[in-house]
Amino acid sequence: MRGRTGWTGGIGGRLYLAYKVMAVNGQPMVCGAYNVTDHRLNRGVRNMLRRGGVNMDGRRVLTDLTYFNRVNARSEEGLIGKIADCRPLSVAPSRQGRFSIEFGSGTVRN
Repeated sequence: MRGRTGWTGGIGGRLYLAYKVMAVNGQPMVCGAYNVTDHRLNRGVRNMLRRGGVNMDGRRVLTDLTYFNRVNARSEEGLIGKIADCRPLSVAPSRQGRFSIEFGSGTVRN
């Protein structure tokens, strides 16, 4: 899953982010990579990742996404082929387990 976000208040930078939930040797993992195009967004994005997490069937199974690898990418497509960092989930997935990823709030000040 790839995505990007913008910011209100006149900051022109972007956050580009890619993540995936996958099994590695039978262990469910969440892998992710991102880039911030404006240094003024660094603290806000870091807070957003720290407050984020992964849910499975409505239950939080991973907290703090700051382990996502920060890479050099100037677009969503630029994330393709970059190395993502992974963490194991704290539970084994059910056959019909539904995953969701949440990002906390982050404040950016000029």
